[in-house]
Amino acid sequence: MLSNEEIQIDIDGTDSGGDAVSASASTTKATKLPRAKATKTAAAKPAKAPPKKKASAKRPAAPAADGSNTEDGIADAAGGAKKKKKKAAAAAGKVKLLEYPTDPQEIASLALAHPTPKPPAPIPSSINAAHPLRLHPTADIRDRGHIMSIVLSPDGTILATFSTLGTVRLWDTETWALLTVLRDEAEESIDEFLCGAFTPDMTRIVVGGKLKDPKRWSEADNDNHILPCPLKVFDIMSGNVVERLEGHEEEILCVKLVSFCNKNYFVTTSQDGYIIKWQIGPDWRGMQSRVTFKDGETCMAFAVSFLPHTGNRYLIAACDSGLTVFDFELETKIQHFSTLYSCYCDCALVVDLVDFPSSPLWTADATGTVDGDDDDAAVFAYVVSRGVEEVEAVDGENVAINTIPNTVAIHKLSYPATKGAPFVLTEVKRLTHDQYRSNSWLIKIASNGRHVLAPTYDGGVVVFNAKTGQATGVLRDHDSVEVRDALFSPEGWTATCGDDGMVKVYLQDQAA
Repeated sequence: MLSNEEIQIDIDGTDSGGDAVSASASTTKATKLPRAKATKTAAAKPAKAPPKKKASAKRPAAPAADGSNTEDGIADAAGGAKKKKKKAAAAAGKVKLLEYPTDPQEIASLALAHPTPKPPAPIPSSINAAHPLRLHPTADIRDRGHIMSIVLSPDGTILATFSTLGTVRLWDTETWALLTVLRDEAEESIDEFLCGAFTPDMTRIVVGGKLKDPKRWSEADNDNHILPCPLKVFDIMSGNVVERLEGHEEEILCVKLVSFCNKNYFVTTSQDGYIIKWQIGPDWRGMQSRVTFKDGETCMAFAVSFLPHTGNRYLIAACDSGLTVFDFELETKIQHFSTLYSCYCDCALVVDLVDFPSSPLWTADATGTVDGDDDDAAVFAYVVSRGVEEVEAVDGENVAINTIPNTVAIHKLSYPATKGAPFVLTEVKRLTHDQYRSNSWLIKIASNGRHVLAPTYDGGVVVFNAKTGQATGVLRDHDSVEVRDALFSPEGWTATCGDDGMVKVYLQDQAA
């Protein structure tokens, strides 16, 4: 196993170094699947059980220039039809426009009234052999359960870890001391925390995850029977759950906090296939309303990111096998770009890529036109996604291996330039590496605008240079299990977490 001191580099036009890192031995941990939604098998890693259905090695079609896809339909493995979702798509896989038009003038007015905050500056130097990531010498962050995600407080002084044992641990990012442990002591069922977010005043933390029946077993899940999953709001000082918001039938996979037209909202996604927006009071306390997005087709909704330069009117979500654009104000799906991955797409991350061309901006007169002399120019955003591919048995053995390599994709999402026009999604680049083996459930990616951190199912994190598409390093400090999440801090350190119950904190040697 390579240590962080032995990061090896792929040679590209920007970063220098040695040979590519060699592949490590495969593991035999069992395949993990989304619950009872797959007709084809997605392998978490090579498994002893044979796959349910042989998958094609053909790569799913990329979105066409008109915003549609050249292959119809959503991959079966992204989820079979639910009984409660009988609404049929008239043209599955094609662009689905709402009955009302998109209007660039409305988008521009909102964007000018509610400008997108400027993101923190990225790490200035490349991550490579000359400037590697090195483990922090004293940070010791751990939990007894799997750590499924990590998130920073708004001021960057606290790191929160979310564990499958139903705990949220808060850590001081200067001393790396444990500040407190949050647990719902009144909960009689089994809590597993998967995600969360701080309120802007840092007095509360909003937590989502899975709730299971301790007295009932599910043969289909090989786990305790899942219960309707609430959103829990902890008061950090008292450690108590002060709000419990009911609405999702299955585990909550993503929690976002957003302000839209001077009102505050929690936004959640779930394996039940629904996105819910919860209007919260002006001080981020007290639910005022709950609205489930109108959809009827999505089987699994994984993650959301709000689109810049829209005043938070629009968001993009990783749903089923592709990406979906939603109107946040009207709680309605606008378009779905399907079959970006052959099984499912579980990450949608809007990123300000500093080494790529920048989007033009709306003109100050809010007419829906953009600055510059190019009449065909459109406002756009970069979206980074990752997904899981189908698998098949190899050489007659009962070993499930995905025949389509795992990739991270960089997309350009162009906004409507005229009234009634669609959003257009085009693929800019695919990132892959022989050690990027990530065919597993609930793994997230991170980016600082220059690099992408791509965790794997066997304890690694591949560091990609977004501009060149090359892997410039592979971190190997977790056990040979899923690495679940990663983040870049504005202060320059980096962190990863995984099923070994550990958080690894890295520092970087900066350029002189």
